[in-house]
Amino acid sequence: MARRTFVVIGLGRFGSRVATHLARYGDRVLGIDSDERLVTAVAGQLAEVAIADARDEVALREAGVGSYDSAVIAIGSDLEASLLCYMNLLAIGLEHIVVKAFDDRHARILETLGAPHIVLPEQQAGDHIAQRLHNPLVLEYMSLGGDQVVALVQCTARVDGAALAALKLAERHRLNGIGVVRDDHFEPASSEAAQALRESDKLLLEGPHDEVRAFAQTL
Repeated sequence: MARRTFVVIGLGRFGSRVATHLARYGDRVLGIDSDERLVTAVAGQLAEVAIADARDEVALREAGVGSYDSAVIAIGSDLEASLLCYMNLLAIGLEHIVVKAFDDRHARILETLGAPHIVLPEQQAGDHIAQRLHNPLVLEYMSLGGDQVVALVQCTARVDGAALAALKLAERHRLNGIGVVRDDHFEPASSEAAQALRESDKLLLEGPHDEVRAFAQTL
């Protein structure tokens, strides 16, 4: 998988967590905030940082946000700043924008503006969002304690027609292939569905979080 690039705007608790987790996954991250203290706090963990006002389109352009693949707007409770930042990023040309909504009203306004990716941090932790951004094929995961997780991973054309057993998950990635989700129905690893995977299938896996991530990057 090619190295992905992200700009995270708003480096409070949620934004800094998303940004630093993306950086740990090996992605190139630009962190932006108008508060110098917040920028300084993550400067050593991100590829680039900038002090800028997200309401100012020129300032965002000068910070270089147009050269990044995706953006995360993680601005706190300032509704005006969040909405202006979203509109600025659209004007700059970013197509994949994730916006943190701080309440249902904010989310409804963003939906009205056409924002396709809205998250409510109270429902989704920053590390979970970072994982989804880093590799969208990992659709969901649940921690079992320590580094062990159960994860739902989207199949791709690369494994279409292959048997689940042929992926050699245990030998190559220390993962247990629990089964396949096909058309919203769960099929165990011993089922007929597991003998010939489809591109639209989802794999239910159990094992170390890092190994799930590594496997998803091979798809």
